[in-house]
Amino acid sequence: MPLFYFFALAQLLQGLAYYVPLIYLPSYATSLGLSGTMGALLLVVASFAQVLGQMAFGFVSDMRIPRLWVDGRVPVHILLFLSTSVSGISILALWGLARSLGMLIAFAALYGISAGGFAVLWARMSTTLSSSPSLALTTFSYFALTKGIGNVLTGPIGSALISRSPHADRDVYADGKFEGIVLYSGACMLASAAVMVAWGAGRKMVGVVRRGKGEEGKEGCAA
Repeated sequence: MPLFYFFALAQLLQGLAYYVPLIYLPSYATSLGLSGTMGALLLVVASFAQVLGQMAFGFVSDMRIPRLWVDGRVPVHILLFLSTSVSGISILALWGLARSLGMLIAFAALYGISAGGFAVLWARMSTTLSSSPSLALTTFSYFALTKGIGNVLTGPIGSALISRSPHADRDVYADGKFEGIVLYSGACMLASAAVMVAWGAGRKMVGVVRRGKGEEGKEGCAA
């Protein structure tokens, strides 16, 4: 079941980065000279945005558009790519370059919506792998496991990156001190998106090869 391994790898990479912004965003705000209250406000914005993102991704996941796709539903790998790519870009472009409360709020909102929608796609991922309820439940559990592994590793990895970073400097990317964790979390999210791109491209290539063999077979029979 190759698709399962693609899903599991994408989930692991997303899990390695998911909590990093939520853990360090208040500290980042404080390093810019903002108050602790403003740092807490950013978490409120991100949490509210996550709820909106879960609702939005869940709605789109169940929506049917017959003219665009064979079964009428948006392919789950496209939704996964959208979630992780937007998350990664927002980390690198908004968080890393943020120098004001407004930019941090924009990042918290965009990241919350995009990253928060990933977990609600587990059900679609499971049913994509198997129509059997018992097997779908098993794969759902594996996705929770891979995400958990990533989440557990977030703490020590983040601490190691922060300890190796220089002192805060507003003239440097990600305030200097947070450059390592910003680059790390953004790269993990984009790597997760790349896994979905690889799966989509591989599936398309397999389809082309199969169609080519089918046409060759028909020509052989006709001859």
